[in-house]
Amino acid sequence: RIVHTGIVEGQKEGLLRIAETLHKNPDLNARLILSSPTQRDRLLNQGFDLPCVEIVTLPHDKVLDLQASAHILVTVLPFFHKTKEGALTGYPTKLVEYLATGRPILIHAPAWTHLCQHARRHGYASIVDDACENSIADAIRKLRQDNDHRRDISQKATEQANNFDIQKVTRQFLQMIPTS
Repeated sequence: RIVHTGIVEGQKEGLLRIAETLHKNPDLNARLILSSPTQRDRLLNQGFDLPCVEIVTLPHDKVLDLQASAHILVTVLPFFHKTKEGALTGYPTKLVEYLATGRPILIHAPAWTHLCQHARRHGYASIVDDACENSIADAIRKLRQDNDHRRDISQKATEQANNFDIQKVTRQFLQMIPTS
């Protein structure tokens, strides 16, 4: 189970590419589960009407359970969409939840984005930074077959999640405020 949670707007391009990759590569034996508040009919009309895609709308506590049970969590940023410029410095807030699960993360985004650069620097995700379906399929195969790789990125994801600890962040924030 490959899981994406959250809205599907600018992410549509990359998520469709992942869905089409799964559809064209039945040997991957994987499903893309989209847990999204985006209207189901709208997603189906946009091309997510493939047999390898499941669309669900869940309450937040069930979303967290879905994330924790995923084989792979996926987050994407656009390569060609009109909101591409926002991807330069964007960091999906949903990724913080993904990091906390300790599950393997697949990032599908251009190499020049902050997201890819940050993930590469800290090693907490498998990254596909081109718009090639073969690259996506290879990354999924590696996550499924390479236990050491999966364990390594999952461990680094858990370590990275500690950087988002509210008490730690609050202390750091307060230290930056000048006192007179």
